[in-house]
Amino acid sequence: MHVSSVSVCDDINSSCSQHNDWPVLCHFVSVLVAAISVSRGVSSIEPMNTIVVPTLLLIILFSFYWGLFLPFAHIGIEHFFTPNWSSFGESKMWLDAITQNAWDTGAAQGAFLTYSIYMTRKNGVVRIGTLTPLCNNFVSLLCGMLVFSCVFSVLTQDGYSSDRVLEIIQDNGPANTGLTFI
Repeated sequence: MHVSSVSVCDDINSSCSQHNDWPVLCHFVSVLVAAISVSRGVSSIEPMNTIVVPTLLLIILFSFYWGLFLPFAHIGIEHFFTPNWSSFGESKMWLDAITQNAWDTGAAQGAFLTYSIYMTRKNGVVRIGTLTPLCNNFVSLLCGMLVFSCVFSVLTQDGYSSDRVLEIIQDNGPANTGLTFI
């Protein structure tokens, strides 16, 4: 069974988008929230973030919990936490990992630079500067476990072997669909 990862992604995407209107509804709500926030100016960013960010975290936590109980999800979790020790000696793996972490925290660091103008000693810059990367890496770990459990569950049920699922995850297709830098 040799099917390209692009066609597998297209099959999954088309089966999700053709049978319901959730993607369109969620996109509409997102655009509406962004439009309201922009129309009210800079002063609406913080109140909007106090609603949007916890909501996103709740969605991630719910999805994470749901993903752990999918059939064959344990195979994905095993692969996620089983390191390839030989790759630790490759400089490209370290460069990819550091680049990923820099992209993750880059937006937050840009926001910190902007907000730091208004911070005083009472705000605890060291605490915030430590807590933000820790929370970022924790959420990244949850999302990684979620992705691996869901992808392995769906593709294993479709008859793909674990090695083939890993190839599909690693393949960097035309739309940069690769999920890992393993």
